[in-house]
Amino acid sequence: MISNAIKFTPAGFVHAKLWWQNKQLQFTVKDSGCGIDHSDQHKLFKPFSQVDNTSKRSHEGTGLGLVICKQLCEQMGGSIRVESSLGRGACFNVSLPLAISDHAHFNAKVRKPNKTPIKHLKVLVVEDLKTNQMIIKLMLNKVQIEPTIVDNGQKALDILTIESFDVVFMDCRMPIMDGYTATKELRKQDYSKPIIALTAGTTSAEREACIQAGMNDILCKPYLASELHDILTIWGCEIK
Repeated sequence: MISNAIKFTPAGFVHAKLWWQNKQLQFTVKDSGCGIDHSDQHKLFKPFSQVDNTSKRSHEGTGLGLVICKQLCEQMGGSIRVESSLGRGACFNVSLPLAISDHAHFNAKVRKPNKTPIKHLKVLVVEDLKTNQMIIKLMLNKVQIEPTIVDNGQKALDILTIESFDVVFMDCRMPIMDGYTATKELRKQDYSKPIIALTAGTTSAEREACIQAGMNDILCKPYLASELHDILTIWGCEIK
């Protein structure tokens, strides 16, 4: 929606606004661009449809972007609508009935960012699957971090008794010793460094289990490099 607003606004403004109201997440994207004639607005949410379908049109696109937006909104129980007129810009409005995430429990914790330069940050990854090990290693390598990797919770306990790390990424389900048990043992030993859960579980019960075990935050699989880097920014140090 923001991309479209910028594309069709050669001069003027694009405003995005987000707020919470009546248990609904609301947001709008408004621009002062070329606008859409009322007679053409029905085409916006039809697959492969272009408002300007002439051979001379100046903006490329598949005609699927807003269709996908509409489908996502409806699948989440929400809606999307447009207010526009030719030459007067456009305003797209989205409303989604979303509950406040249990993740707020993690964000409420006091965080003490480590100011260690990023290339010197020591990261331990506790993950049993080789593919997942490779993925997180590549993501960390892109920000100059060479992680130490072990494949179960017992090995994590063993290495943390002899070596110090700034951040630990802990898979929740592993053979020999799972991440919950390993984290509980570390906290019993007064281990105070950040432990970030790696889990495909997204239910409130699974999140609560992470909290109760003593984990500081959670990174849900599959995750993006940007999400991994955001977690490091919060619990590790500033990404340069």
